[in-house]
Amino acid sequence: MRPFLFRCYNIIGGKKGKFENIKKIERYNMEELAGYRERRLEDLILYAHRHVPYYENIISSARLVHEGKVCLENFFNLPLLSKDDIRSHFDELSSRELNERSWIYKTTGGSTGQPLTVIHDNERIDWVNATKYLRNEWSRMRFGDSRVRIWGSERDLFYGKETLKVRLNRWINNTVWLNAFTLSPKKMVEFVEIINRKEPKQIKGYTTCLYEFALFIERNGLEIFSPDSIICSAGTVTKTVRDKIEQVFKSKVFNSYGSREIQAMAFECSQHNGLHVMSPIVYMEIVDSNGNHTQPGEIGEVVLTPFFNYAMPLLRYRIGDMAAWSERNDCSCGCSWPLVKNIEGRVTAVSYT
Repeated sequence: MRPFLFRCYNIIGGKKGKFENIKKIERYNMEELAGYRERRLEDLILYAHRHVPYYENIISSARLVHEGKVCLENFFNLPLLSKDDIRSHFDELSSRELNERSWIYKTTGGSTGQPLTVIHDNERIDWVNATKYLRNEWSRMRFGDSRVRIWGSERDLFYGKETLKVRLNRWINNTVWLNAFTLSPKKMVEFVEIINRKEPKQIKGYTTCLYEFALFIERNGLEIFSPDSIICSAGTVTKTVRDKIEQVFKSKVFNSYGSREIQAMAFECSQHNGLHVMSPIVYMEIVDSNGNHTQPGEIGEVVLTPFFNYAMPLLRYRIGDMAAWSERNDCSCGCSWPLVKNIEGRVTAVSYT
């Protein structure tokens, strides 16, 4: 029943075609991938220049569009977009065609400061979901397999106010959500019991929550079911963290990089050579303190341009994270998408070298 409903949902929503496209892009060589990225950037830039008040003068001043054509060689002339810019110019960053598009608000948790609200085009949401299906493939997760999410954001849990849509979605996806907003010994014992009873194929959770949970299990000599994969999200996965989680759960860790305002950005494949940038839906730069692109292995600031978000295009957005490109030029999995060595932390917590 679950697979049937899932297929109907994807066919009706047009997601099936997007996933098939992403599977094709997964096997692009470097030249094909560069061509795809250029087309997506050109399309977004032209739209922003024509329909988004904030970018009209900025794009023209950067000489990014000339006589209706995009000059991508001038893309890096665009000033970086900060969170304060979005807050101050929210209306101007919104498309004039907003009333003609389907969209929703997305708001960050504000864990590192003031919450930020952006607009997400439903077109982009469908593409993001398609990349998540690919992520599940990479982490040996098939549709219908059971999952447990150990989550630290109460807004995602809907405890006590689950709508019919939320309950149906969780049933179709065969997912149990566990509230890790406040981890206590009693709650962690309950988590162990639920996981052992559920025997999930995959466990996903906040990195810090999963690490503390693993330490608690080890410290108390508890038995825990071993899933096929564990996905760490919303935190830096250091070697110490990875080793401990893998040791306790006897399962491989897959590092996942995403955010509420951009969604899926990078994910680790089965070869664990770093995190592949989700190139079908986002263009990533890493820049130094002078705004210049970094070399592989050099830590810098992450700058993002998400594709397909016409309701509120964000060109060269400073998300506030630090990272470094991998020294590897390719991955043995066969995917040509760029590899990020690791997400090193927030801008305020990491020094440039």
